[in-house]
Amino acid sequence: MSKSKKPLIILPEKYYHQYFIELLLFVQKYSVHLMGAAEELFIHDFQKLGIDAQCLFIRLSNRRGPYFRLDKLKYDEISSLKSASKELELSGFISRELDPDEKIFKTFTKVELKAIYTHLDWSKQTKDEAILQLKEAQDYAAILTQFPLIEVVRQEVLEFLKMLYFGQYKKPMTDFVIRDIGHIKLEKLDETQFTPWFENRQEALAAFELYKLSSLVSGALSEIKALAIHDALTVIPWEKYLISPKTHHIGDRLFLLMGKQLERETSYKLALTYYQLATKHPARERQIRIFHRLGEVEKAKSLALDVMKQHWNPSEYLFAKDFLHKKNIRIQRSTSKKLSEAPSIEVSLNTDQSVEHSALKYYEKLGFQGIHGENYLWKSLFGLLLWNQLFDQTHGNYHNPIQRRASDLYTKYFYRKRKGEILKILKSFRSKKLMITSLEERFKEKYGITNPMVYWNPKIKLHLIQLVLQLPFAALKNILIEMSKNLKDHASGFPDLFIWKKDEYHLYEIKSPNDHLSSQQFFWLNFMQSNGIHAEIIRVNYRTETPRKRAPNN
Repeated sequence: MSKSKKPLIILPEKYYHQYFIELLLFVQKYSVHLMGAAEELFIHDFQKLGIDAQCLFIRLSNRRGPYFRLDKLKYDEISSLKSASKELELSGFISRELDPDEKIFKTFTKVELKAIYTHLDWSKQTKDEAILQLKEAQDYAAILTQFPLIEVVRQEVLEFLKMLYFGQYKKPMTDFVIRDIGHIKLEKLDETQFTPWFENRQEALAAFELYKLSSLVSGALSEIKALAIHDALTVIPWEKYLISPKTHHIGDRLFLLMGKQLERETSYKLALTYYQLATKHPARERQIRIFHRLGEVEKAKSLALDVMKQHWNPSEYLFAKDFLHKKNIRIQRSTSKKLSEAPSIEVSLNTDQSVEHSALKYYEKLGFQGIHGENYLWKSLFGLLLWNQLFDQTHGNYHNPIQRRASDLYTKYFYRKRKGEILKILKSFRSKKLMITSLEERFKEKYGITNPMVYWNPKIKLHLIQLVLQLPFAALKNILIEMSKNLKDHASGFPDLFIWKKDEYHLYEIKSPNDHLSSQQFFWLNFMQSNGIHAEIIRVNYRTETPRKRAPNN
């Protein structure tokens, strides 16, 4: 019998207006101390607007600009676009006074430009070539007289307010829509325990500036060399912005991007300056590589030793280990060695199936049951058993009612803050039976609720129960503890297959002839083996089936 379809949810005509007001009221309630005069004036002026003017501003602010043609706008729910735009202009939310910018010309079609600028030879040049001529002539008035444009102003203040709600830069409002049309089911959060994303206004402003810089640099790198961008960035007082772990995290994207591009342009010493600002992998690996390239071997060794003592993730640890072990000549990585020593099986070549599926079929013929579980199994085990710790609001990491995960989930602070609770809940599972009971209860109570660690499907409960039944109990707990220390990296890299029959089980990382072993996969294989789990690599070799000859027709 087919499942009944969920009823179609129709949003109100001005649903986006409701969401915008919800956002503003929330920010005023929880983040008022992070606002300044500009944000307060924005809200004051916005509240004085009529509903139609408010709706038009919200519509325009959610569209890609920067310029808009009033003659092309069409919003049926707004009774008079002309009146609404006039009110916005008088209130300082839009402007017709545009600064000279070639983007003005790009707003129009080639046909429209051709009709206005008849003196240009349009038969011999593209639209972009024509725009270059018009830009040099600064002849904006001719087309703006016939087709007036407007520009949304106070957009930056709006983006800052949205950042106070979402904790991100230029986050679209679509999360509200997803919430209300039923695509996701959210865990219920206690609104009395919401905390602001930022400690103070200084941190919020620093985060905002870093977000903007990162966005600008990312866009500019497609047209301008990193060396030229570096010249512009030399005036930035980074110490003014890198004032907290949160702002460091935001800055990391910019620093890694600049370092990578400067390396490509062979500006190695400049690349180093950005990698040294970063607090995220692969910043230190890139530094070691550059020091070695520049002949500064002792600096490379010293940094590699620092990584060995305190590494950010398994990838940089393994890199540093191999770098030091091979005396700077990376002949064969630890991963390559482990892969070459692995046993192999032979399966039929079938282009319609993945290598993991082919291997699973191979073991099924040997009497095993199994699944291609990979990260799905372990993340779901973690998410169900430690559900309360994932959604615990007492640590101040939930900041709005549509947030789907703790803001520190993928940081080192997740475990540090919850270590006692995590160890306590795992200790409370004194037997596999108690752990399985907890899984079953959580599965029934929370099924379908969005959890960043859980892959919901009807079979997941049976797969997890089988995993608990087969594997060493202490080892299961140790894996969950290790995952919680670094969920950004340790929630992936698990073996592909989980197979079992009676009291026998195996976890296999399946590798095709041309595949390689990642650092994270290497980490988990070693960790599992050291905890007494049957985990290993299986190399798959293909055999080509010889087509059977047809019997001759009589």
